[in-house]
Formats: sequence, C-alpha cells, structure tokens
Amino acid sequence: MLEESVSLQHHLEKLAQQTGGKVYLQVFGKKEEMKTLFSDMRGEAEFLVCISAEEILSAQYDLIGQIKSDFALFSEWGCAKIHLVITGIDVNKRYDHIFRFEGKLLRAGIRVWEHYATRLSTKNLHMLFSENGIGNNDHIPVGKKFAFVMDYVEGGASFGCCVSQLFCDGELGIDSSFAVLDLEENRVNESDFGDFLLNEYRTFSRMRKYLGSANNPIHNYSSAQDMMLC
Repeated sequence: MLEESVSLQHHLEKLAQQTGGKVYLQVFGKKEEMKTLFSDMRGEAEFLVCISAEEILSAQYDLIGQIKSDFALFSEWGCAKIHLVITGIDVNKRYDHIFRFEGKLLRAGIRVWEHYATRLSTKNLHMLFSENGIGNNDHIPVGKKFAFVMDYVEGGASFGCCVSQLFCDGELGIDSSFAVLDLEENRVNESDFGDFLLNEYRTFSRMRKYLGSANNPIHNYSSAQDMMLC
C-alpha cells in the first residue's frame, strides 16, 4: 500500500507540473480504497461528491441522514473540504423538493452546488459549451490544486461534473486538466469498465477542443488508457 501511495503521489506531482490550473480526477473505488486516498491527500485536495437529482427524487430511504453520516466519516478520514454536487437538475421537475433537500444539507454545514440537465447533445457542442448549456451550471470554487470527483451512488455524473468545471475554469482564465483514477482492485466487471471508459474517452475527445489551452495535457490523450492516472 505504501508503494502504491508513493506512486500515486509521483503521478499527481507530474500532472500538476504540466497543468497551470486545477487537476480534476474522476475517481472510482470502494469505500475502503477511498479512505486510503482521503487520508493520503489530507489537506492537499478537495472532494466533489456527485449525486443525481433523479436519485434524490426517487429515494426510498433517509438520503439526507445517510449523506450527513457519510460526510462526517469523510471528514474523519481527512477531507477538510467536501462539496456535494447535485447533477441533472430539471427546474421544471419537482425543483421545490430539490431546493428543500439542499436547504437541509446547507443547515447541516454541507456545501451544495447545482448542475443542470441539458437537452443539448454532443452533436451541438457550440451550444453545449455556452451559457445555455454547461456554462449555466454552478462553478465550484476549488482552492486546492487537486479535486477528486466521485459519484455518491452510481449515475452521479462525475464525468460531466469534471467537464463542467474544466469549461467554467477556462472561462475564468484557469487552464485546468482532467484524468481518471481507478482505485478498485480485483474488479469483477473489468471488461464492462473498459467499455465504459472507452465511451467516456470518445465523448471527451469530441469535447476537449472547448477545454484547456493548446498545451494542456488533455490534448495528448490518444486512448482511454492515456486518461488513466496510474
């Protein structure tokens, strides 16, 4: 585990040297693997935890209580600054419920941000990367060099959150970068994950001309594997 930690630190430092702005890392892994990451990066990173509006609207359990409990646990692991990002919000679909949900978490001291659903596709990227698309999302002010972005439950849209942050950073003159970090060991569905990552890479390849400067490391990715940090 120590060798893995040192290797991760090396890759992070290398990517940081190549990147003028922030580094957004889409993270996959089980809770225990996340615990190690959080502890190793104590004080050096911020954490963006993504959950879809649909998950909130359809939850049949005490989701607010669960989030409060998990965020308290994350803090114990060393996360000094954690953000909850609600993705895929449709303001015409029970937004009052989402608004009340946010209020309860804000009163509990949890930072909450909104990312909205867009009906624009990757076939209309000019509109997607505008104030009528991704530019309408909340821009999350990340103070640290590294931001680890993860789904709270499956379907949280952590990839979309990374893309949104890259674009909004760029609008502010911040040349941020992106990579994928897979912490999960002995993954039983390795081929499915490979297909998922390949689709993500293909989508990112079409989008990245709107993201980052010409010298940004994201423009050197020529395969899904290139996006992987280590």
